[in-house]
Amino acid sequence: MSNVLKRRNRRIETVALVDSGATVNVLAFSVGKKFGVNWDEKLAVLPLAGILGTNGILLELDFQLGDYPPILLSFAWVKMDRVPVILGQYDFFENFFVSFERYNLEFEITPKPK
Repeated sequence: MSNVLKRRNRRIETVALVDSGATVNVLAFSVGKKFGVNWDEKLAVLPLAGILGTNGILLELDFQLGDYPPILLSFAWVKMDRVPVILGQYDFFENFFVSFERYNLEFEITPKPK
């Protein structure tokens, strides 16, 4: 299933990691740069813990999963590229049902009804 991120007139297809242990959505530095965002215009700084242990900048993007309607998600844009696009609890898990079935080696993601 493809993932599309959009901001203004720019659109990027990307692979994302669904991470139930991540509190927030995370966006790698190079991905944010493709949207023309300037790191030095830090509008809202988010302190991050865990494996990242750094600060991120709040960046809101339209996110579309497959053929489902797009939704607005908030991301912590971090100044590092060794992280994938991460879909975490805040915003993503609030808008989608996520079912992990390890014994069947599968998972399912569907939008929550509005």
